[in-house]
Amino acid sequence: MQKEEDKPYLDYSLHDTVYNLILDKNYKRAEQLYRDFKIPDKRFWWLKISALAEREDWEELEKFSKYKKSPIGYMPFVEICMKHHNRLQAKKYTLRVAPEQRVKALILVGDLDQAADVAIEHKNENEMNLVLAKCTGPTDSSVANKINCAKAQILKK
Repeated sequence: MQKEEDKPYLDYSLHDTVYNLILDKNYKRAEQLYRDFKIPDKRFWWLKISALAEREDWEELEKFSKYKKSPIGYMPFVEICMKHHNRLQAKKYTLRVAPEQRVKALILVGDLDQAADVAIEHKNENEMNLVLAKCTGPTDSSVANKINCAKAQILKK
């Protein structure tokens, strides 16, 4: 492999080699190593989404997310996009996040209104309190009122 590539991959761990191959857009070689060395699916997915986000290759990240069902879920996609300051990209994955993590994902991307709606839909007081805790400024007062009304309705029943 060293001779075939312009970039040296000697003296790297398997993890770093795969990561660097993905950074260099050498996906086929990275996937070959993934199969040959039986890298666990979860580890490979983490490597690939981390490398793609570092390269800011959002189109390839989205393609990869649709390749097959993610063995690590979709919350890591939201977290990685936010880590690299891409709120728009992160929002794309919030709908694919597992229902029990959706409120946290929406809070992470800063969509308190939608997070409140999901928490109310789940009738989950802990989730509602989580959203309420994030409602700080006067612009969040309508969200806070919505949650407080929903909590009052739940307590009446």
